[in-house]
Amino acid sequence: MTNKQTNDKQTDKETKWDIHNYLISELDEVKKNRDKQLAVKDKQLENKDSQIAQMQNLLDQQQRLALQDKKLLEEYKAEIKDLKALTMAPHDDGEKEVTSDKQPEPENSTPESQPKPKKWWRFGK
Repeated sequence: MTNKQTNDKQTDKETKWDIHNYLISELDEVKKNRDKQLAVKDKQLENKDSQIAQMQNLLDQQQRLALQDKKLLEEYKAEIKDLKALTMAPHDDGEKEVTSDKQPEPENSTPESQPKPKKWWRFGK
C-alpha cells in the first residue's frame, strides 16, 4: 500500500467519524428539544387539569347556590301564603264575631214562648 492509499483510508475514517459525531450531537439536540417540548406539554396538561378542577368547583358551588335559592323561594312562598292567610283571617273572624254576637234562636220556638208585641196605639185608655 502506498502512502496515498493509507491517507485516503485515514481520511475516510476521519470523515466517517466526524459524520458519526455530528449525527450523535444532532440526535442529542433533538432529544433535548423533545424533552423541552414534553415538559411544556406536561405543564399545559397540569394547567388544564387545574382549570378543570376549578370549573368543577364552580359548577358544584353554582348547584349548591341554586338549591339554596330554590329552598329560600319555597320558604318565601310559604311565608307569603301564611301572611295572606293572616290578612284574610281578620275579615273572616269579623264575620264570625258578628254572627256570634247574635243570640242563637231557639230551635223549638213556639208561639207561646215568643214575647208578644206591644201595641203602640193606645189612644183610648
